[in-house]
Amino acid sequence: MLTPQEEDFLAYWEKVRTRIPKWRYRLGPNLMLGLMFGLLMITYFLVDGWRDRALVTHADLILIIAGALMIAVFVAVLRSVMQWEKNEQRYTILQLKKRMGVAS
Repeated sequence: MLTPQEEDFLAYWEKVRTRIPKWRYRLGPNLMLGLMFGLLMITYFLVDGWRDRALVTHADLILIIAGALMIAVFVAVLRSVMQWEKNEQRYTILQLKKRMGVAS
């Protein structure tokens, strides 16, 4: 038998799983995590450059920021896809569990 939380998830995911998520929904909730990874990369390159007493030029800084933004977007989209797949797998398992509970 399914718990009330599992029943609620089944009802919710049956409505949500048919619509295709748009790119802004993929970026929205997960972009902050991606920006944290990007900020970590910017910090590493700037601190590493200062430690070696090498000057970071404007062109280098632009490349570092562009790379950090690309990493942020990649992490946000990847995390969104992984969450979608995790929910889909949970839905499939709960559907099987529901069928097995009815049959027994």
